[in-house]
Amino acid sequence: MRALAASFLLFAGTAAAHAADLPPQPMPYKAPVMVSTPVVNWTGCYVGGHAGYAWSRSNYTLDNGTGLVESFSDNPSNFMGGGQVGCQYQFSGNWVVGIEGTWSWDKLQQTDISVINPVHQRTLGINQIATATGRLGYAWDRWMLYAKGGFADAKIDTYAINTANGVFGDANAWQTGWTVGGGLEYMVMPSLVIGAEFNYYRFGFDRSLAASNGTVGSVYDSRAEVYSALVRASWLFNWGGPVVARY
Repeated sequence: MRALAASFLLFAGTAAAHAADLPPQPMPYKAPVMVSTPVVNWTGCYVGGHAGYAWSRSNYTLDNGTGLVESFSDNPSNFMGGGQVGCQYQFSGNWVVGIEGTWSWDKLQQTDISVINPVHQRTLGINQIATATGRLGYAWDRWMLYAKGGFADAKIDTYAINTANGVFGDANAWQTGWTVGGGLEYMVMPSLVIGAEFNYYRFGFDRSLAASNGTVGSVYDSRAEVYSALVRASWLFNWGGPVVARY
């Protein structure tokens, strides 16, 4: 029995020493856990407001119908503010296409005294601008850079008065034109988007100008250019919620 026990102990010690010389076994492989990461989705319709600064450069020639013909140039500037509404769709990953309508109030008005006859005063005012444009943007995560362009309409007032006798002529009407612009937006949260935008608008306003004494004059060779720098905020109705990508 003693010999058998000694043999067992010798075998166990040899086996343990041999096991200690073996390299460590690798840990079993474990597949990575799939994690869902939300990706910003710009698809939806929105409504919001904007405010900022506008300035203009206008030129026109006025014939008062009694032989006084004179050209004028205006460069007024003022506050501009209003609202916007639109819908957009995100496709091919980063591209966003949409349509947008805006209305803006401003008071770009200037009065000039005639050089030829100082008793005559001429006033030109651009009071409202409405647009209907298409938009194309490129989005990366919460940021989007976009360009826009399309139809524009402005309410333009042309007023002339002879301060010596009180005879005046006034024509206030909407005039069609076009606009281009662009901006940068940031999605603060899935429904709130803020941004900054620059726009250029151009209009013509050739028209007849009937005076209070019955004479009829005209405005021609007219051109009104308006520039605006705006900040804006919109509430995005994103019914589909964020797109989810799995990693």
